[in-house]
Amino acid sequence: TDAPTMALEHVLQALTDKDGQSLSPHAKMDHVFSCENVPFKRSFIASTTNPPLLFNDVTEIAEGKGKCHDGKVREVPESFDVLIAGTECVDFSNLTTTPKGLRGGGRSAITFWATVDLAELRQPPLVILENVASCPAKEMEQAFRDI
Repeated sequence: TDAPTMALEHVLQALTDKDGQSLSPHAKMDHVFSCENVPFKRSFIASTTNPPLLFNDVTEIAEGKGKCHDGKVREVPESFDVLIAGTECVDFSNLTTTPKGLRGGGRSAITFWATVDLAELRQPPLVILENVASCPAKEMEQAFRDI
């Protein structure tokens, strides 16, 4: 869901001195889009953070456009400074009986590589990924270094 986005908003709000003055007057956050494949999670995002664009599937937007929750196909914004992504984790989890890894073709790998493709297409200066502790973090990091 949008927990990382919400957390970043709270961090920016909390960066104040004892008099309530901002410690980072130039730091601001504009939530330009979200993407969620699971319909009930997409509804949660729409109702809590209400991003200007809410795409349905990262595998679509990796090519620069995709269907939004309202059914319309829209372009992914051309420019943004931070991409925060949480790709599916089921294939990386210690709880799975059939781990697939990044090259195993499972939904975790598919959504991860789509996120890499999106980052390569739009070139944000910073990418923040969240996933389960047992994800192949070193391999994931290398994929972004290769962009």
